[in-house]
Amino acid sequence: MKRWLQSLAETFGLREPSDTPPATPSVKTAVLAIDDDSEFLQTIRDLLRTHGLDVYIAASGPKGLNILASAPENLRVLLLDYKMPQFDGMDTLRYVHQIRRNVKVIAVTAIPLNQLPEEFRRGVDKLIFKPFQTTDLLAAIEEFTSPLPSAPDALSGARVP
Repeated sequence: MKRWLQSLAETFGLREPSDTPPATPSVKTAVLAIDDDSEFLQTIRDLLRTHGLDVYIAASGPKGLNILASAPENLRVLLLDYKMPQFDGMDTLRYVHQIRRNVKVIAVTAIPLNQLPEEFRRGVDKLIFKPFQTTDLLAAIEEFTSPLPSAPDALSGARVP
């Protein structure tokens, strides 16, 4: 259970049902993916979960920032698309480190490097271009986390659109 939810429960005297075991804090690394492509988000969520990661997804920058603000401390990596309607990756990036200083940002985009603003390129910790190999994404996540569970062989070479 999240700390803010626990605090709310304590304030109003709420308890978990007795037949439900108490929630234990997650020790797995969590990743937040922000992208306006819902199919991509579902693919990323399924892929990363099979590799032992907790995954949050958001279809827009503002939704992602809300998740980031309330997510547990194990959220250590943010996957961020650049091209999104209304509130793009650059707009989102401007707020990310104000909310969570220690989160690492991996830009995952189909926009060519020469079309990405320099401010965006400098603001992210790593760039990955779509389409990419899952092994490249997992290696990038592992670079910013330790330890990362080993990958099942069945999906380790899959290509993500």
